[in-house]
Amino acid sequence: TENINPGGSGCFYSKAPRGCESDPDIMCQRGLDLGYFEYIIGLSQMFLYFVFPPSVIMAVHYWMKELEKERSRRRSGRGMTIVRDEARKKMMRSVYLQIA
Repeated sequence: TENINPGGSGCFYSKAPRGCESDPDIMCQRGLDLGYFEYIIGLSQMFLYFVFPPSVIMAVHYWMKELEKERSRRRSGRGMTIVRDEARKKMMRSVYLQIA
């Protein structure tokens, strides 16, 4: 809590209160050096704004695409779909056995 100082509309992490150098009435109590902590906060905010929402949108898009494929499989002939699924399962099984 040594690094929390009043500034602007509320309290945030800073070394000293805003304006303490220019106004002698404000007590200039210094906090610990923040260094990398400011970068961590900034990068986590960038992640939350620019990385997380597009990933969620892409995941939902992929999920909807898979649901649409499943629906189209149910509408089409079941025989060829079963053959494809069995071949896919055998292939994945052989890949699994090679890895393990």
